[in-house]
Amino acid sequence: MFWFIGDCFPGGKFSVDSAENFENLKNISRNVSTTKIISERDFAHLDRLTREKPNANTIAVEGMILFTNNKTLQWLYSLNPDKKTEVFKIARGNAPKMIKNYRKQKIVIEENHIKILNKRKEENLRLQQNKMDELNKIRADIEKIGGEWKCQKEIDDNLNNIAKSKKIEAVKAQIKFQRLILKEKKTLTKQYSNFQFKEGN
Repeated sequence: MFWFIGDCFPGGKFSVDSAENFENLKNISRNVSTTKIISERDFAHLDRLTREKPNANTIAVEGMILFTNNKTLQWLYSLNPDKKTEVFKIARGNAPKMIKNYRKQKIVIEENHIKILNKRKEENLRLQQNKMDELNKIRADIEKIGGEWKCQKEIDDNLNNIAKSKKIEAVKAQIKFQRLILKEKKTLTKQYSNFQFKEGN
């Protein structure tokens, strides 16, 4: 069941992009249901069986679902004894191959899952590093303009010592420092809301 989903994604044998005979497949599947009700019912059945039989292998649970959906028992009853014996012989012969294939697919799924987790981890680390770099830059910018301005007097005194062309950037740096590093959002409006650049400032 799980392997079938992968066949429908890009790169799978039933995908529009990769199926060489897609038009033929489309014609063959004209009578296929256009909704996902059947799949949802199967997954609900799978979920129930997994909870009822937690130690069962996925392939065994899938077999139970297919056995029910395909009405295999009724079909077996309709066979004559010789044919039934032949069918069971074929099934026993194919079982080891199916189990082997299932284990291979399980390994591939687990490897892909690990790759996705590692990729997410690397992305989170990258974002954290970018955040740290940003905060370090803000701290460095603050040091260049005399450190944190803690009161109105420090604001006025430091602005008087800064070139007019750099005053806006200095105020922005102080706001970023308080907002992102000190997490003091309420004090920003009070300290800087009335700040205006006048001639001579």
